[in-house]
Amino acid sequence: MKKIALLTTLCLAAAWYAYSVHESSDPGPVSFMDLDSNRDGRISRQEVQSFDEVRRIFDRADTNEDGWLDVPELARAQAASPPLNSD
Repeated sequence: MKKIALLTTLCLAAAWYAYSVHESSDPGPVSFMDLDSNRDGRISRQEVQSFDEVRRIFDRADTNEDGWLDVPELARAQAASPPLNSD
């Protein structure tokens, strides 16, 4: 019983830490997982609507012009420009 309580406490502490880091005042660079809200492995224009910087570079980053960003396209866009922030 004590092991279950300890494990539960550790899990809750880890979840709280992850949440507090994610919700910090400096959002830092945006990741593919931050943008891919439906977890389908690609990013649509709709998914980036609340990410101003990514929305602005979407067309340039979509090098194959399929209307979606995949991991390599986002990585190339991030490497070619300053870090894309979530604001």
